[in-house]
Amino acid sequence: MGVTFSVKLTKTFTASGGSAVRFDTVFSNLGNGYDPRTGIFISPVNGTYHINFHMLTASGKMAQMVLTKNGQHLLTAYGNGACQCSHGAGSNSGIFHLLKGDKIWIEADGTLHGDDYGHLSFSGYLIYED
Repeated sequence: MGVTFSVKLTKTFTASGGSAVRFDTVFSNLGNGYDPRTGIFISPVNGTYHINFHMLTASGKMAQMVLTKNGQHLLTAYGNGACQCSHGAGSNSGIFHLLKGDKIWIEADGTLHGDDYGHLSFSGYLIYED
């Protein structure tokens, strides 16, 4: 079974306290694991997955995105646009073993710059199934 998802956010998003990001544009969702209503990817099969995410802060702002699995923070990306350098950028990726039903999502703090160019994105794919 093939599993992929690739999404982006097209509008600026301000979050506090680790709000979940609901990406509004879905490029691919093979296996139907990503739910755009919640922003959560639910693993449809046991296996090893590659997950990545990218961000750009709003001009003059700081922000961070945190890859979260079942409530546990795994990876963080941080951008500092408050340093008189306009926007700050950050990204991260990892390879994780997921069980069927595991939930992966992005939490955010700060102001993220979304647009049609895909500066805010979240994607993943199944490398191999158990």
